[in-house]
Amino acid sequence: MDSEENSEVRDEFFLPEFFAMYKSLGGSADEVEYRQRLKSFFLHTLHTCVYGYEPTATQDEKGYRFYASREEAMLAFMEAEQVTHDEYLLIFRSVDNVHAYT
Repeated sequence: MDSEENSEVRDEFFLPEFFAMYKSLGGSADEVEYRQRLKSFFLHTLHTCVYGYEPTATQDEKGYRFYASREEAMLAFMEAEQVTHDEYLLIFRSVDNVHAYT
């Protein structure tokens, strides 16, 4: 699967309400940057935080990562996007406040 298809798969999770919630929580990124971070957020946290993880795998066929814990997934996302813990929380809450994430 090429990166364009991978991007399209993760983009299906974007809802305009997520960005509106992000801004209402005080988020400062523009929509383009927010979408990029949101895609990365799902890539790093979806399986570990929502579905659980596979101890013998590192990622699935669509590129979603598996981590041993939620904290490990959070830290990997923060490192990949070079964001602070506060920004991570804004992104997490922008999703969780619209639709329960965990």
